[in-house]
Amino acid sequence: EAMACNSCVVTQSFNELSIYFRPGIEVLTYNNDRELISLIDYYLKNEKLRNWISENGYNRFIQDHTWEKRWLSVIKDIEKINNNE
Repeated sequence: EAMACNSCVVTQSFNELSIYFRPGIEVLTYNNDRELISLIDYYLKNEKLRNWISENGYNRFIQDHTWEKRWLSVIKDIEKINNNE
């Protein structure tokens, strides 16, 4: 939802995230509290870079993750399953 509002998203790192977004380009990630604090401190001081991340995330969201595109993907997956039966 935050990406849909063109906001810079900061989230804890997890493996599956890179399937959907490019960490460091479309979303900011951290592994521990120290990294989180450092990340927030850095990006609060670097508005241009923070806005660049926001724009990239928003564009990726619009390109791949609207409700319509996600449901089309679900339908394709269901069709694949049904075709293999």
